[in-house]
Amino acid sequence: MASEAYVEWGFEDSAGAWKNVPGVLLGVAVWDLPGLPGVRLGVERTEFARACCGNPIWYRHMFLLGGWTQDRRPLGHPLGGHGQEWLVHGSGGLLDERLQLRASVAFRDRRSENLYAPDRTGPSQAGRLAATWRQGRWGVDVELASEAATEWSETRLRTAARVTF
Repeated sequence: MASEAYVEWGFEDSAGAWKNVPGVLLGVAVWDLPGLPGVRLGVERTEFARACCGNPIWYRHMFLLGGWTQDRRPLGHPLGGHGQEWLVHGSGGLLDERLQLRASVAFRDRRSENLYAPDRTGPSQAGRLAATWRQGRWGVDVELASEAATEWSETRLRTAARVTF
């Protein structure tokens, strides 16, 4: 059984942001559990601070009107800035690793300076199931993701096929 602990400490390149308004992700993960080789389980805690002290709001930029996004999705953490999240995740391979499975559950609390505010502030729950099948040069990906709060919900299904030359 192997394990790891990790920390990500991100910040805007403004003066003092590293200590005044950081985005911090703390996590632990274990894999190759007894009787379950190749299975990985983990838990993460993420928190993005509120802007202060002359530092800007997370994922905002005066020249990028949609913030740091592509297709209205954050380029960084899915929390989208100001707020906090607990995430439990797991992954593993079957059939000689040709089938890779991943799952996660997140409990989020987005705050007023979040990229999704004001429409999606407050607590929400999210889940994600994903599978990748690879056979030789061929591959297929399927992902189902959902997030819901009291007054809104979103569900996405993504599929992709690929061939490697």
